[in-house]
Amino acid sequence: MSHNKITVASQSPDSSGNISIDVTNMSDVNISSPIDNQVLQYSTASSEWQNQTVSIGSGLLVLGQGDSDAYSNSGASSMSGNVYLYAPSASIVNTLGATINKYLSTDWVTSITLPSGNYQAMLTYRVEFSSSGYFNFGLSNASTPTLEYTSKAYVGEDRTTIDNAASTAIGYFELTSSTDIIIYNNASSGVATVASQGNTPSEFSTLIIRSV
Repeated sequence: MSHNKITVASQSPDSSGNISIDVTNMSDVNISSPIDNQVLQYSTASSEWQNQTVSIGSGLLVLGQGDSDAYSNSGASSMSGNVYLYAPSASIVNTLGATINKYLSTDWVTSITLPSGNYQAMLTYRVEFSSSGYFNFGLSNASTPTLEYTSKAYVGEDRTTIDNAASTAIGYFELTSSTDIIIYNNASSGVATVASQGNTPSEFSTLIIRSV
């Protein structure tokens, strides 16, 4: 019939002259068992477009998304040294292949085991104060807390007396092997006790780590 005289990518028009073309009809496209989030990538070896899973440094870890729990449930004995981050399993984003280490059966994260790789991190942390003061925090190596992976950040009324310190800790770091990291405090003043922290650390603290 006349409407079948012209084809495009080997596809014939219907009775109304419309031609429906799928990407797989293209002569230089080879798609095999596609899955979610794949892209078409050109291969010079085969001179064709193929469906591929491409790594573009998109691994992401997000802990702490406004969930709420009293800090007294965290297992922490003081507000100095290691401090913990509340992260219920349902709200954790983890495409880094990291291991999230928690205190007993709670959702309080005590440390994170990251695989080797290059990372960017951003950390916010909030605490309650019993008097005017400041609280210092950042990401550190669990076995050597003085080995810091982010800048130091401060919160509190007196933070501006410390060179107008930033209230968000950020940093870039490279890990050559699987490494345990922690949120660490090495300086503070006027910070309330663990029992007096209430829900503030869980509601207002967030850690984001991205592979690069």
